[in-house]
Amino acid sequence: MPALNFKKQFIPHVLSEDKPGTVRQVRLEGEIKTGQTVSIYSGMRTRQCKKYGTKEDVRVYPIALDLKNRKVTLDGVELVFIIQNWFTTIDICGSEDDFWQFFTAQNYQRPLVWIVWHKETIAMIDQYLHYMKIYNKLQENRPALFLKSEEKYVHDQPMMGMSY
Repeated sequence: MPALNFKKQFIPHVLSEDKPGTVRQVRLEGEIKTGQTVSIYSGMRTRQCKKYGTKEDVRVYPIALDLKNRKVTLDGVELVFIIQNWFTTIDICGSEDDFWQFFTAQNYQRPLVWIVWHKETIAMIDQYLHYMKIYNKLQENRPALFLKSEEKYVHDQPMMGMSY
């Protein structure tokens, strides 16, 4: 069974599920896969090593962090501001600035994954990603809609009967 090691400061948040997942580098060996059970530890490879339990049926999402522009892309979808703010604050159990400072200091060299064990978070993220992928596909395939006389997008025009 794969194991995840956490700093002691994160253990209460992991156990209470205030922290519903964790961002990790893809492992060179023994990659964690969707559906697996993972063990939760703190202090691995030390005398203070302690197992805190397990998390069953985890979901694993590929994730990319653009540290320069402070953008998060989850499973190929760039997160919109409100979702990104939610994600960064729950992952680090602090502020969005704390998140970016923490990951800037990590200097990860391999691709990243977000390992999630909280079932409601998995359901919400799956639904969000599903709809955003549909939206992005529609945006890619949408022809430019110009009004020839005004050279403006149709969707920029007020809808009939609507006051803005």
